[in-house]
Amino acid sequence: MRIHSKLILGLLLLLCGITLAIWLTIRLFILPQIEATEVTYRYQDLERVKQAILRDLNRLQSFALDWGVWDDTYHYVQDLNSAYTASNLIGIQLDNIGADLLLISHRDGRILNLVSAGPAAAERVAASKLLDQPRLLANHPFNGVLGQGGSAILDTPAGPLLLAASPILPSGGEGSSRGTLFFGKFVDAVYRQTLVEQIRLPLEFRVEAAGSGASRVTFLSDTESLAHGFMPLLNNPERELCLIIRKDRPFYGLVLRLMNYAVVIILGIGCLVALVAYGFLQLTLIRPIVQLQQQAEALGNGEPLCRPMQRKDELGQLSRSFYQMAGKLEASVGQLETERQQFMDASLTDALTSLKNRRYMEQYLASGMQAADTHGWLLMALDLDHFKRINDVHGHDIGDLVLRQMAALLQELSHQEDTLVRYGGEEFVLICKNVDEQIGCAMAERIRQRVARFHFGLEHAPLALTCSIGFFTLPWGAAGPSLPGWQALFKVADLALYAAKQSGRHCWIGLKSPLQPPASGYPRDGGEIRQALARQQLLSFSSLAADSDIRWPS
Repeated sequence: MRIHSKLILGLLLLLCGITLAIWLTIRLFILPQIEATEVTYRYQDLERVKQAILRDLNRLQSFALDWGVWDDTYHYVQDLNSAYTASNLIGIQLDNIGADLLLISHRDGRILNLVSAGPAAAERVAASKLLDQPRLLANHPFNGVLGQGGSAILDTPAGPLLLAASPILPSGGEGSSRGTLFFGKFVDAVYRQTLVEQIRLPLEFRVEAAGSGASRVTFLSDTESLAHGFMPLLNNPERELCLIIRKDRPFYGLVLRLMNYAVVIILGIGCLVALVAYGFLQLTLIRPIVQLQQQAEALGNGEPLCRPMQRKDELGQLSRSFYQMAGKLEASVGQLETERQQFMDASLTDALTSLKNRRYMEQYLASGMQAADTHGWLLMALDLDHFKRINDVHGHDIGDLVLRQMAALLQELSHQEDTLVRYGGEEFVLICKNVDEQIGCAMAERIRQRVARFHFGLEHAPLALTCSIGFFTLPWGAAGPSLPGWQALFKVADLALYAAKQSGRHCWIGLKSPLQPPASGYPRDGGEIRQALARQQLLSFSSLAADSDIRWPS
């Protein structure tokens, strides 16, 4: 894509990005804030409804207390005098106090008197089945609470009932209760309309199964929300009174419309600004960049550079810098290549012995042993016996000298195509290709004898040392893509080395693998070595006497 096209595309992307940023800001920040505010207000609306219902319950409760703790009511429960009925119960206007029923019951559960607010209220009382049994109120679960005074919402077949109760006591409030006085109000369409007029909210009531959860607010669409609140029903914990408020969302819809208008206006203004910006950038940026491109191509092709641009800005300075860069580039590339090779060699070489290090061995084995055309392999681990004694007695400088001499001796005894590694400390590893167990035994014996005859250390104070050797051979065709990781193979050679040390040192022990790896994998400890030898999955060789036992590590 040419730079002109990229510039046009960049301006379009910038315009779209700004528009998208504004749209996302409104969508992801402003609108969620509006929704959160709406949720807060809906919860406040639900709380207003609950408080209004509680106020009605408190009002009924206050009337119940006024009537219940009154000497006239206390005597009426005892003697049922007609004067109390005529003066207080006949003609009472329950509508004026916001009640549908007034009920007086004896402490034994008998209903002494029931007054309804009218025929409709009487029908609802009958439908509620509160009076179907003489001792219903005494035996009802809510009586344990309301019988001592209080208020609650009850679940009845005629609908939810706001009920407030007070024990019937003398005016002093002392003495034993002779019964209970109730004031009740049904939660019906009339009550709902009364609440709607008081709190000015579109309110609905519904009885639902309990467990609906706490109050919640749901957005049905961008223009309508639905809030649910719940109040418990004392006598039926499996059901609850659901308060429903359905309201419009005017502010949310207004913001959505404004967002659409803003996107259209921004796109229109942005197109005009993009055209002006394109013309300006074409003159001040694109043409100089094209000239710089031509200079860069000439530099890459080895052609003479054209005259630098006679400009006083950064592009002119960049054009002049090409001339300075061309002279230094060739020399820098050669120097970097030399340094890179030196760094690679240093990272894969042991500083003390100049042999390859463990990192090189890991890379070498990881890549080489998985090659499909791999021939036979020999992994040999060598360790100087009692090397720690040299460091402790003669010092680390003599120890380092011994390691360097050991490395030189092994290089002398190995072939040029072999890989010699200082694995760590006094342990060395020799890796050979196309070597079978017979050659491996011969190599191990040659190294063992030469090390025993070699004079290590200083010339005037030579040291006699021995070594222990363990090796593992893979025959032709045993390696390849199905071979397990090199660590499993090297572990077998390492176990052979440990066995040589435990069997008296100054010896070598070798193991040979069959053509295919064992199904259970190569041994990981001395016990598995012994099992593999018993099943002839491995063959062993050693420099020990024929009657000597190999002591495999436990």
